Amino acid sequence: MRQRSLEQVEGIEERGEGEEDDRRGGNSAHGMSLLGINMDTSLRSKNTASNLNLLKKELEGHSTLDEQKAYTQLECNYLVSILKNRSVQANSVKDHMFEKIYAKARTTLKIQMKKLLLKKQFYIIDKQYKLAENEKQTSENLIKVLARCLKMYDASNELYKIIMLIEMRLEKLRELKNEMREKQPDHIKCKKSYQEMVHLSCRIHGQIRVLKDIEKCMSRPFIFNGLMYDGNHMHQQMKRKRLQ
Repeated sequence: MRQRSLEQVEGIEERGEGEEDDRRGGNSAHGMSLLGINMDTSLRSKNTASNLNLLKKELEGHSTLDEQKAYTQLECNYLVSILKNRSVQANSVKDHMFEKIYAKARTTLKIQMKKLLLKKQFYIIDKQYKLAENEKQTSENLIKVLARCLKMYDASNELYKIIMLIEMRLEKLRELKNEMREKQPDHIKCKKSYQEMVHLSCRIHGQIRVLKDIEKCMSRPFIFNGLMYDGNHMHQQMKRKRLQ
């Protein structure tokens, strides 16, 4: 009985959420595979007051706008608020700055989507904001690009939360497996660890739904380290009340 239960627990990690995807002939390349993401720093934007001061100088022409660097999330919000207010926009942003702002916003979008492994999707989305050769850049178009940048920042923040929850869940799984390998496992402790793991699974599934609601191109299966975290196996695990 104990051996059977241990095999089931090990299966949560080794077969688990990825099993159904394999049966259907899917693979992580078609899902939201996140194997290349630096969890420590790449998903968190570094927003400081000094960024806004530098941005103001750029808009006023007192500092060169570096189109190769990305806007921070705070800067994107600041620009959107300015561009939406016509009177403030007239005093803060000159028309000749629009193309430079667009170029930097485009760089920001590209960088953020690349971090989210959405490089191919970027080139599709990018076409939506490109104007005709003789067409002048508009504040409306800039707002759209910057709003998309903000969506990607939000997606990155949600993704970071999900990865942290996955790490917590894996730790609980390790604790559970180690306890069940003992000669006399503490069944109360096992039950508690399992319940905590199921609770984390619920949170992961909920956060993935939030992530997919933020951006349409994030609607693919969520795959991390070869496991799918939003398939039927996750639902089945959440419904289990105890180890069988």
